[in-house]
Amino acid sequence: MMEEFIQWYENINKARAKDYYAPHKPITILYALVKAASDVRWIEYNSDNEKLRSIIREFTKFTSSPKELDPLWRLKNDSKVYKFWSSIPEKVILGASGIPSVTTARENNMMFGFSDEVYNKLKDNKAHIHALIRYITEDNFPDSLHETLWELLGVFDLEAQAPTQETITTTVTKVKRDPRFPKLILSLYGNQCACCGLKINFKNNTALSMEAAHIKWKARGGDCNEHNGLALCPTHHYTFDRGIWTLNSDYRIELSNSILIDRKNDTFFTPYIGESIGRFILNEELLPSVGNIEWHRKNILK
Repeated sequence: MMEEFIQWYENINKARAKDYYAPHKPITILYALVKAASDVRWIEYNSDNEKLRSIIREFTKFTSSPKELDPLWRLKNDSKVYKFWSSIPEKVILGASGIPSVTTARENNMMFGFSDEVYNKLKDNKAHIHALIRYITEDNFPDSLHETLWELLGVFDLEAQAPTQETITTTVTKVKRDPRFPKLILSLYGNQCACCGLKINFKNNTALSMEAAHIKWKARGGDCNEHNGLALCPTHHYTFDRGIWTLNSDYRIELSNSILIDRKNDTFFTPYIGESIGRFILNEELLPSVGNIEWHRKNILK
């Protein structure tokens, strides 16, 4: 079952528009997995659409009007061999875009979720569900965002399940990380935060509290090299991955226009707007590539 599920997931048509990565379908599958872990059969449009829409809004570029009906309906068409996803009712009148209208979904109180066979197999092995949640999360998001996503999904409310040997051998971590990357990036920036300059020396350990951030996410094909990394303190790492701030082509710090900050009292962002990360790098020939910066601006900056 695990191998079949992963194969189905790997082959789904991930949502893409204008070169933006928009993980609507992975988020929807995660939402359904959390429900299945709680023995809940369906995603009910009338009661679940607002929560699902808010999670999609939080973790995709499209913040104005995320369409949760798109993945809920289109996941039905992502397997021609084995039925993984279904809806009740199965057939309704579709709009010009090929999905039901919001009015149709509401009036029919449409329900979406895994097919009967898939749901029953998942329900009988909760450890598989937990392994799939981790697998899909790691495939789409950096480590810094996992806890926030899982909190919104309700993963921490689930009863913990010990993985079986089958789940350990089947769900191999998809994203291979270079263990040398953190040391490489932290050394390049002298163990200082490239945004605020924070550097802590505790018992001769100057790398304390510093983290190596990928500019283009590793989960989205970003490299583990000097041109795709920033040394950041935990606050500026998390907010960089959330799209609260970014860099321009001159390596200067910019805040998202969507963020409202009390600039009079702010000490985390306002003092550094317009500052260049080059002021901390020890080798200017190894500044981030403009292509990676553009990817962050296009896909992550809110």
